[in-house]
Amino acid sequence: MKVVIIGGGFAGLSAHKVHDSLLIDEKDYFTLTHKLVDVFRSGNPDVAKIPYQGKAMKSRVRNVDFRRKKVITDSGSFDYDKLLIACGYSQKVIPNTYKIENVEDA
Repeated sequence: MKVVIIGGGFAGLSAHKVHDSLLIDEKDYFTLTHKLVDVFRSGNPDVAKIPYQGKAMKSRVRNVDFRRKKVITDSGSFDYDKLLIACGYSQKVIPNTYKIENVEDA
């Protein structure tokens, strides 16, 4: 069974560890959010990065053809039997404040 996971956050990574799957994310690492303050302090983004293990691809998803069961990315298209879309969340930021949500913010 071909399992494709879109998104490498907590949900996507957890599913990737359980299934023999292809993980597709725009970055090639998992972000340790509790370490983002350390990135801010040290200036070293590697403090909060854990490279993905197994079948993982750094690519942007452009489209999903649900009828044909294909994920279309910048790197090609991939067939699937099961698809998990775990793209994460976004948050509203209070005016006149900063957010530290990812390595780039830190």
